[in-house]
Amino acid sequence: MKAPSRRQRIAAQSADLKMPRAPESLDEVLAGVDGGGFTATEAIERLLAARIALRNSSRPATAMHSSRLPELKTPADFDFSFRMRRHMELSRAIHPTASRALDAEKAEDGGES
Repeated sequence: MKAPSRRQRIAAQSADLKMPRAPESLDEVLAGVDGGGFTATEAIERLLAARIALRNSSRPATAMHSSRLPELKTPADFDFSFRMRRHMELSRAIHPTASRALDAEKAEDGGES
């Protein structure tokens, strides 16, 4: 069985350290080190910077998910159309004396619902 490559070992270690997406930047970093573009400490710095950038970009979404708040909605997301008849039925059920006011309002409108 062939021993894992350096890239595979580093990717596995990144996964063990809970560093998702580190392998995505790993190829670029290793190519820079192998080509003499930057030193090993610069490579470590770049890998850590990639992880920090990922964490900071996903932090708001993670916070919203873990807070269990309802989904954020804008006024365009709401349905403001409703049936007046249903509104009157609910009003009567909630407050029986409201039915007299609603009946009077209905009579003034000419009996339209």
